Amino acid sequence: MRKLIRIIAVILLIVGIGFFAYPIALRVVFNRQANQAIDQLGQLKTDEFQTDDSVTDECDLPYAQLRKAMFDYNERLYVSGQSGLIDQLSYEKPDFLLSDYGIDSDILAYITIP
Repeated sequence: MRKLIRIIAVILLIVGIGFFAYPIALRVVFNRQANQAIDQLGQLKTDEFQTDDSVTDECDLPYAQLRKAMFDYNERLYVSGQSGLIDQLSYEKPDFLLSDYGIDSDILAYITIP
């Protein structure tokens, strides 16, 4: 009987530790993913400003193409008076995919709050 109580106590202890450690582990994983996305954005930004003989046109760079696509999209919204945004689905549907421009995550920018 005592052995069974000990086993249950150990199981409850492990579950309790896991319950309290889960938010901490989740934060660590999120921070790692965010830092990888920031590094990837930094690399794209660095690639944009590098002068390379193989790149003859500014629009050949993924970041420059993404910026142009975003500018064109915002311009269309302004000219149309946002008439295409009629329901919730209009706001959730992506008009361009970041993966087409060399960004693997859904993170486009970040802000740092001091």
